[in-house]
Amino acid sequence: RVRAFVRSPAVLARELGDLVRHPALEITPGDLGDSHAVEAAAEGADAVISVAGAKPETAPGPMAPAIPAIVGGCRRHRVRRLVVQACALAAAPGERVGWLTQGSLVRTVVRWQLGSSVVDDNERVLAFLKDVRDVAWVASRPAGLVDGDARGGLAACADDFRTGTVRYADVAEWTLAQVDSDAYVYTMPRLYYPPVRHPL
Repeated sequence: RVRAFVRSPAVLARELGDLVRHPALEITPGDLGDSHAVEAAAEGADAVISVAGAKPETAPGPMAPAIPAIVGGCRRHRVRRLVVQACALAAAPGERVGWLTQGSLVRTVVRWQLGSSVVDDNERVLAFLKDVRDVAWVASRPAGLVDGDARGGLAACADDFRTGTVRYADVAEWTLAQVDSDAYVYTMPRLYYPPVRHPL
């Protein structure tokens, strides 16, 4: 059974079409700014998967303020796995971006020219998770997400940022696999299609 904690059930219905009436789907309206609702949404869950982000990207990032409540809900309700999706541009704590790298240049455009809050929001989430050791978490950082048929074979790695895309379907499959896998617990891998230089 899947419980979807969403700000707008109407938007979810448009995205899912007929699947919104699936008997295994429970829709819980709520806002990430409501910490009590966020914690309560984890009750009875085996795993919590967060793919939330700012929309539009110029809006204040919602995840950094919400991550303490998400982790708190996992603790309170003894959720065995938390999977959080960030973006490949986000640097993990202690990770060097460099000055004239592909990552630094793209980050500059995204942050200052496009006014996006996503990178900063994601990095604050990763910084918070770094010190959490009583909840088993995984934080993925996939490349740019695009529609299309699954290609399979995503590689979790410690490579530097590079431009590129991955399919939503492949990231969804990888994410769901983390619910029952301990392979990447307490790590923040980037997700690319092979080849990669530093596989995890």
